[in-house]
Amino acid sequence: MKNWIRWWGLGVFGGLILLWCLCIDSVIEYSIETAGSKALGARVDVESSELELFPLKLAISGLAITNPSKPMENLFYSDSIYLQVDSGWVLNRQLIVDHANIEGLRFNSPRASSGALVESVTIEETDAVESTKGFDLPGFELPDPKALVAAEKDKIQ
Repeated sequence: MKNWIRWWGLGVFGGLILLWCLCIDSVIEYSIETAGSKALGARVDVESSELELFPLKLAISGLAITNPSKPMENLFYSDSIYLQVDSGWVLNRQLIVDHANIEGLRFNSPRASSGALVESVTIEETDAVESTKGFDLPGFELPDPKALVAAEKDKIQ
C-alpha cells in the first residue's frame, strides 16, 4: 500500500517527456528534409519547425524545395507554413486541418547554394543505363479468338 508510485518509473516518464519536448522539432525537420529529398531527388531544406500539442499545431519556417532539373533554383519556397489540426479526429486516424496559412510563397526563386544531391541520378541517365543492359520485358500477346474456337471445335468433333 505504501509504494503506489514507483518513483523510478515516474522519473523515466518525466525524462521521456523532457526528451520529447527538446527534440521533437529537430526530428520533424530531419524527417521532412530526408523524406522530401528522397522522394524528389533534390535537396529539401527546412529552417525551423515547431509542434504544439494542445491545440495540435505545426509551424514550418523556411521550406525550400529544389528544382531537380535546375539545382540552383528553388521549385518552391515558403517563409512560413502554419497548420492547425483537429486533435479529436487524429485519434480516429483522420486528419482534418481546421486552419492552414502559407506566407511568402515563391516559385522558381534562385538558391545561394546548389540543391543537387550527390547520389541523385536523372531519368535520362537511368534510361540510358536500362537500354544498355539488354533486358527487354516479354511481350504480352493475346491469341487469335477464331483460332481458339476452331481448335475447340476440332477437339469436340
